[in-house]
Amino acid sequence: MGRWLGLRLLQLVPTFLGITFLTFLVARLAPGDPLQLDPDVTQGVTGQGDAQARFRAAHGLDQPLPVQYAQWLGKVARLDFGRSLHDHRPVREKLLEALPTTALLAALALLAAWAVAIPLGVRAAARPEKKGARVALQALDVAYALPAFWVAVMALLWLATARGLALFPLQGLHSDGEAGLGDLAWHLVLPVLCLTYPQLAVAARQVASAMREVLGREFIRAARARGVPEARVVWRHGLRNAALPLLAFGGLSLPHLVGGSVVVERIFGIPGMGLLAFDAVAHRDYPTVMGATTLLSVVTLLAMLGVDLVSALADPRLRAPRGAK
Repeated sequence: MGRWLGLRLLQLVPTFLGITFLTFLVARLAPGDPLQLDPDVTQGVTGQGDAQARFRAAHGLDQPLPVQYAQWLGKVARLDFGRSLHDHRPVREKLLEALPTTALLAALALLAAWAVAIPLGVRAAARPEKKGARVALQALDVAYALPAFWVAVMALLWLATARGLALFPLQGLHSDGEAGLGDLAWHLVLPVLCLTYPQLAVAARQVASAMREVLGREFIRAARARGVPEARVVWRHGLRNAALPLLAFGGLSLPHLVGGSVVVERIFGIPGMGLLAFDAVAHRDYPTVMGATTLLSVVTLLAMLGVDLVSALADPRLRAPRGAK
């Protein structure tokens, strides 16, 4: 197992380098320049000569792109993400402030999705003759086709503004003068809903598919033949044996939640990783763009490694060398 885990970690290295290099290249080659988009970034740069030239030299922007990337990699190896070009704060400090919010949103969205998807998918697999579950799955398929930004904007207009029902707060995580958990939970309802609904249809279909495969196995038929109650057959024997593919799907859905957070956090004004990355791209704040991409890619790669590890522990054949009998 130790050798297998070491090989999997080594395989993540080129993936990480590829992600960061492509992000670095796209960010640098994108139209626009931090000095053009935000002329005030040169404030605080001291020395003789043109302020913009001194700014570029101070941040290494006058170096060839391969040199800049190599310098960035060297700093990241020391967990130094540099300083923001926009507000001159340490990027690591900004990442540590934003990460917990996005992690909370993603965790709540994942829990909410599975809380609905598991009973719905199990019922669709165990009672295929019932129309209710099939209709619900079809309705979720329709919801899945709706663009996330459109759903978020409509939710704001209908549920958070004076022209609508005004049931929920408009933006942010807290109301003025409020800092309690109840106020936080109320602010998170719409953002979590907008992150959850795209996952629901896929998760419910995944549960139904895994359960159908398990419920068709011989040991399930044997349990039914012995007179084991159907609820016990489905929920204890069936769902337990379908847990592994569902766990794998849960881990692999993390990138979609992270990607969705960019839109949701921007629309709802939530200070998380998505909003941080969006603003960094808008200002061509290269160190912050790279820091956010690096952190999110590491989290995603570790989640995928965790899924592989759990799968390998459950099925030793998955960690056997290729070609082994």
